[in-house]
Amino acid sequence: MKRIFILPIIILFVGCASVTPKGELFKIHEDPGASESVVYFYVPEKEFGSTACIIVTVNEEERGCIGNPGYVKVVLSPGEHSFSFRPDAMIDLGVEMRKFTSSFNGGSVYYLESRKVETQEDKYNALQMSYVNIFGGYTVGWVLVPEEEALKKLSILRDW
Repeated sequence: MKRIFILPIIILFVGCASVTPKGELFKIHEDPGASESVVYFYVPEKEFGSTACIIVTVNEEERGCIGNPGYVKVVLSPGEHSFSFRPDAMIDLGVEMRKFTSSFNGGSVYYLESRKVETQEDKYNALQMSYVNIFGGYTVGWVLVPEEEALKKLSILRDW
């Protein structure tokens, strides 16, 4: 009977274990040519309830995984693209979260930070927002961040 009780507890802890990226530290990019856009998605600090890396899907194609904290670099052709995100969990329910579609210009670099949306400026710069109803609720989003601010945060992050 004790073994039956202990097994679910072990499975719970293994499923909730934190995953830290072990890839290379962020390195500054080369400027993209006119035929491509670069988008950095990053999580600068641990997010509540997020223990697995977050799979980034672009136009229904998996393009990388963001650690918690961490980043992923996505190179795109200019134009409109659809994005979705889901945890790389032990049990993949296939639930895509935080979906959005946006257009990107060739020769440009974009920095999107996952963070709480607390100011009018954040709301204006958010390409996507979701309400999280836990402990009083708050809104998170992929917020477009100026390069100088983003590079400071990215400098200590690792890719997957």
